[in-house]
Amino acid sequence: MSEPNEEYLKLYQEVDSFLQYADEEAAKVPGSKWATVIHSDYLNAMRLKLDLLQKMGIK
Repeated sequence: MSEPNEEYLKLYQEVDSFLQYADEEAAKVPGSKWATVIHSDYLNAMRLKLDLLQKMGIK
């Protein structure tokens, strides 16, 4: 397997950081209010993360 493209790797790390932040924030809020607010961004970030993994050749 070749080395991941540095640009993809950097984007992946940023997306992963956002997802961690979203999980941490959601854990602070009782109920699902926060999850509703970030739901769309969270799903888009997950799609981007998966796309970047594929582009880096990781499945």
